[in-house]
Amino acid sequence: MLILLAALSASAAEPAWEVLSDDSEWKEVGTRKSSIGEISLRSKRIAGVGCVEARVVVEPSPERLVAITRDMASAIDWSSADLRMSQKLASDEDSFVVLQYLHSPGWSFAADRYWVVRGEPRLTGDRGSYRWYRVEAQGYPEAVEQVRAISSNAIELPTNYGEWTFIPVNAGTALQYRSCADFGGRVPTAFQQWLNFQQTPAFVADLVVEAGRR
Repeated sequence: MLILLAALSASAAEPAWEVLSDDSEWKEVGTRKSSIGEISLRSKRIAGVGCVEARVVVEPSPERLVAITRDMASAIDWSSADLRMSQKLASDEDSFVVLQYLHSPGWSFAADRYWVVRGEPRLTGDRGSYRWYRVEAQGYPEAVEQVRAISSNAIELPTNYGEWTFIPVNAGTALQYRSCADFGGRVPTAFQQWLNFQQTPAFVADLVVEAGRR
């Protein structure tokens, strides 16, 4: 749900859940070392938007991992990303809406980004999942005002959706993270890809470490 593989298009795309969950056409990217071990990465393009997959077996149970996704607004306290805002805007029994604002480093010459998503954590038997998808920030005008107070140039991600799955295995929990996002603006494709595959393993590791800490 943070900075993910971006495209130059600024038009929003509807979540393509069936294509995202389809195991075909994913391309191996390699592995990245992290504090929780080596994370395997793959990439795929769906409707012109870059998507990333991360896989790793971890110690925390699906129940503990889902518990963190239920509290995604707290990511400002445990994520290594430079979040300047992370707050819950609404919630009901099955889902919640969260706003997050990411500061872009000066060397990137990119504007800050923000997104509003609806998150749907699930625990079914011994398996867990967390699905999120973009909702219009304009539906929460007070939150947009807070964003503009930080930077009038911040860009809302036009596409942002994905899903975590947590399945128990003998060695612990098989974690899979799949996400598609359009960064918005005009950012070179090569830089988008580099940024995505640098940050995704760190975000996965951050969530797992927090689940273990709690």
